Amino acid sequence: CNTFNLAIYHSAVGNIEESKRFYRDAFSRGASVEDIKEAILDLDHFLIIFPEHQQAGAIRQAIEKELQK
Repeated sequence: CNTFNLAIYHSAVGNIEESKRFYRDAFSRGASVEDIKEAILDLDHFLIIFPEHQQAGAIRQAIEKELQK
């Protein structure tokens, strides 16, 4: 889902509020379970490269909670 990709790009450059907005938009548009799982995997890869990126870790946890609903 391109919206999830845009969200991670904004996270990477420190634009966290914009990143959160893209994630919220993806969920409000009914992102599929597959897209959500892919977004979590993308964040896992991001966190391998940037392990100290606290906001990305928090966003990942929030997405995982959303998936469990």
